[in-house]
Amino acid sequence: RTCWWNGTNWVDSDGYKIIQRLGGTGERPENLNYSHQGFQYYDTTLKKYILWEGENWVNLDGTPLA
Repeated sequence: RTCWWNGTNWVDSDGYKIIQRLGGTGERPENLNYSHQGFQYYDTTLKKYILWEGENWVNLDGTPLA
């Protein structure tokens, strides 16, 4: 996806603010839905990348988070 700086925030090609992609477990983005499927987030608590699969956060290989 293309993104650019609009003078205030980084936004995607649709003009929506880019979602934080790094932080602790308690800081994971909220209000994600099926359209965000494939969104990757580095969880600093777990010390690994995780993936939004459309309904839940999972490991990059698709297995449930332990």
